[in-house]
Amino acid sequence: MDAIKLHFTSFGKAQFSMKKFLLFFATSLLFSSLHSQNLSWSHFTDSIVTFSSPRLADLNADGVMDVVMGGGVDNVPTNYGVIAIDGDSGHTLWNVGSQDEMFSCPIFQDVTGDGNPDVFIGGRNAEFKAINGLTGAQLWEFFPTSSLVPSDSGWYNFYTPQWVPDQNGDGYMDILVANGGDHSKLPHQTQRDPGFMMILDAATGNILAKAVTPDSGETYLSPILVDFYGDGTKMIVFGTGGEHIGGHLYIDSLSNLMNNDLSGATTLMTGANTGFVAPPALGDFTLDSIPDLVALSFSGVATAFDGSDFSTIWTKTFPGKESSTTPVIGNFTGGFESDVFLTLNRGLTPTYFDHYQYMLDGASGNIVFKDSIGDLEFAPPVANDFDLNGRDELFFSVNIKVGAGYRNEFRIVDFTNNFTSNFMGFYTGTNLTSSPWIGDMDGDGSLEIINVRRKANIVPIAAIGIFVQRINTFFSEPATGIAWGHYMGTNSDGHFNRKGGPCLGSTLSSGFAATGPTCNFENNGFADVFATGGTAPYVVNWSSGATGTRADSLTAGTYYARTT
Repeated sequence: MDAIKLHFTSFGKAQFSMKKFLLFFATSLLFSSLHSQNLSWSHFTDSIVTFSSPRLADLNADGVMDVVMGGGVDNVPTNYGVIAIDGDSGHTLWNVGSQDEMFSCPIFQDVTGDGNPDVFIGGRNAEFKAINGLTGAQLWEFFPTSSLVPSDSGWYNFYTPQWVPDQNGDGYMDILVANGGDHSKLPHQTQRDPGFMMILDAATGNILAKAVTPDSGETYLSPILVDFYGDGTKMIVFGTGGEHIGGHLYIDSLSNLMNNDLSGATTLMTGANTGFVAPPALGDFTLDSIPDLVALSFSGVATAFDGSDFSTIWTKTFPGKESSTTPVIGNFTGGFESDVFLTLNRGLTPTYFDHYQYMLDGASGNIVFKDSIGDLEFAPPVANDFDLNGRDELFFSVNIKVGAGYRNEFRIVDFTNNFTSNFMGFYTGTNLTSSPWIGDMDGDGSLEIINVRRKANIVPIAAIGIFVQRINTFFSEPATGIAWGHYMGTNSDGHFNRKGGPCLGSTLSSGFAATGPTCNFENNGFADVFATGGTAPYVVNWSSGATGTRADSLTAGTYYARTT
């Protein structure tokens, strides 16, 4: 793929700059042939539920990534707080017990020096553990088991953590994590203890920094880390409030957190009666190569912010709907900006009547796609260019009501052709909150999918066990990489993933010629693209909406052309 940026000045001159992007060739793949996939293995863990999503790392150095996730039952000790499954065979590698449910997602780093990644994961009631990835031995826990009640010491839930650069000079990345949220409180109990943003020493679990939220509000949101300008200045985005309590979305520097003070944080959004639960996501909605932020409040207000100055790009409100589901970022429209996919629920928690999915054009916030796929839909999908046409599709793990129960099925949404396809068959049970994982587990060039579902199909919250499945596919990873491969993105950090680099050995390149408009406000400019190399026929898509080698009726402005 070759991309051209073309700028017309207001007086008719044309200025050009060309920027090459990663090239891939579209192949003919019909979603009607998606049944050429197979279930490699299925692993069952009894007597738990899960709100965690699977993440993968090669724990035993066999060349195949293994599956790690949390589980348990709210306020009940379990032997299966953290489970690790061999990615090749589906056999249990190890289980680690916990005093309460481990509902966050793991992150990985080798702190034992054995060359294998170790596991870091949090959960309810001050549960946060570091685990030897190879043996399953506990390295440390934040609040050791005792007769003390964590909430009496002001400690509540730990959410999904992020890595930050080494803060204490021991050679290991350290942990950014939020603690807060007393979920035992009833909706009318508005007096809530404050939440904290924290930095933990990855090697020991010691607190390196701790700051109360600026509004002293509770927190349920997993923070994200952003380096907007690529200059090493790290910013954290975090939120307060919940399903029944108002709150704010904030941004502040990591350095201020390391000074134990977030009181000067910038407020990005405010919720009067509800707060912010879903982690924000990052893409590029303005084509300036600076990450832009999109956040979805619990009350159904989505806002995109320009990463260069935090000004609002667009806001979209969904009246009568709520959401605790993180946005998913992909290239869905075929434009040059990142696009946004949202999952919302109609009603008031805990009673919802319908579940809706929306795809928004990342540049404008306009709704491009709306559907109501499945029942009890809270898990965000994943995004990938399955058919290698340059546009991402969505892969859903959905629940379908059948009689008195539910079954778990898979769907792929193809925005190019505007249709939804079934993928494989169905399984008895439900998947309420676990995003699938998609990637190449074993380096064979084909993608695998990890799906999690609960055994319960009549009463989905019943703690009667969970299944973890590995599905082998014949899809190839696109040259641009997996756009959004699991919960909080392919790299687990909330960032849209789009690789750049050499062009797969192709010689495709594009030249261009342009004639600017004859005067201000005229629309008689035009431009032509000339492609050489690669494999004809060539497809040219313009940011103006034109297709083909020529774009006509251009006014003064900046235009992009992508040749494949």
